[in-house]
Amino acid sequence: LERGLDRAMQLQRVVAQLGGDSLLHSRVTRAPLFRCLNLCETGVPGEAQLLTHSLALQRLGLFVLDAYIQMGHSGKPVVVVGPEEEGEASVVAVVGAPTAGQ
Repeated sequence: LERGLDRAMQLQRVVAQLGGDSLLHSRVTRAPLFRCLNLCETGVPGEAQLLTHSLALQRLGLFVLDAYIQMGHSGKPVVVVGPEEEGEASVVAVVGAPTAGQ
């Protein structure tokens, strides 16, 4: 149980750090209908093995989407391309959920 909690906290730290860094350094590219964060091109910190799983990439995408909404931008979907592992990379699209009152 403790190992799982430690892993969850580590993942959350990586998501917040990488998501914030990507926003700060404008690594999220904009297309007309979506935004894209490509971790194959930008590189990832030493804990990259955590970001090879689709649920971790989904969490990162939701973090970026929520950050853009909080900054007053539109809630365009976010596509996250994970780091390469053995010549392959996972791709996750996050649409987000409508908020109350909208």
